[in-house]
Amino acid sequence: MATTVSPGRSSWVIAAQAIVAILFGLAVIFWQHLTLRVLLSLLGAYVLVAGALAIIRALRAAERHASWWRQALEGVVGIIVGGLVFLAPVVVATVLLYLIALWALITGISQIAVGLDHRDWLTSASGAVLLLFAIVVVIFAGIGILEAAWLIGLFAIVYGALQLAQLSSPQRPAA
Repeated sequence: MATTVSPGRSSWVIAAQAIVAILFGLAVIFWQHLTLRVLLSLLGAYVLVAGALAIIRALRAAERHASWWRQALEGVVGIIVGGLVFLAPVVVATVLLYLIALWALITGISQIAVGLDHRDWLTSASGAVLLLFAIVVVIFAGIGILEAAWLIGLFAIVYGALQLAQLSSPQRPAA
């Protein structure tokens, strides 16, 4: 069976993003004893890598003269937010949660739009998971980042699983 993904989405980029999300989620869930600094470093690294992969997707889409700006915005926001986590680790964890929620909101909306454009329900579902994550983070930001580790890990695993499911879904063949 040929690997299929939405037009403008590379299989290896989706696989890499999915694996990073799942590994991040598992690390957060199983290593609850981590200090706040290590947890933020893991979170920052994930968002930074996801942003870089989004930039790669945008560049590949632009090469094919496909819509690229949403993926580029997603990538730029991811790189900025991921970088801020490393540059300002003493910032209150709640503020960082709001930054992560902003990233999840923008990325989620972008993925929902791409999924709707290409009638790819798995991409839209991945975006919806990120959008729901952003809403939950804002609602429960007061519980603190360490207490939210299970929630963050669970969302990362579900998001990664949906990304992996895209690789085997019967969508249009990758360009």
